[in-house]
Amino acid sequence: MCSSALHLRAPRGLTASSAQRVACPTLPPCLRLAPAGSVGRHGSAGVSCRARSKDQLRQSFDSEDELDKELATELNAVVDPDRLQKLAKHFELAWKINRPGRPQTCDCCQGRKEEECNWCHGTGYLMVGEQMFPSTPTHTNNCPVCKGKGYCKCERCRGTGFRANWLPTVENKLMP
Repeated sequence: MCSSALHLRAPRGLTASSAQRVACPTLPPCLRLAPAGSVGRHGSAGVSCRARSKDQLRQSFDSEDELDKELATELNAVVDPDRLQKLAKHFELAWKINRPGRPQTCDCCQGRKEEECNWCHGTGYLMVGEQMFPSTPTHTNNCPVCKGKGYCKCERCRGTGFRANWLPTVENKLMP
């Protein structure tokens, strides 16, 4: 029988050498103490831990105790099957961010820093259908989005004309 203090807990009033030893609940069954009359070092009836099959050991860790069942349930809820793919994408992105280099010209505005207004289609005037919105002397018909200029800052490069190399493009999306 194992007499290590790590494997034993004695209830109040009993010594560790008493016949009524209590096994530690966190140990797997193959390492728990056998009853007082049993033979063997760690297991019952002389069966060592090495003699037990892998399936029996796996079962002991997964579902034998209530604590093991709860832990197995928690771990199954936390485990993500796509974890390795997400980690690979994350490391690829981190590598691209740390890689030195000049930024790329924006593929949307070709480096012009501005793009045609989608509201007025570059005219600068508010259009309703095929006709221009009628204006009065107190109210002009300038486009409310571009303020009559006909162009807006490029949304992809935010008016800089360049995009960082690590940012995903339309063809190559890194993150979902």
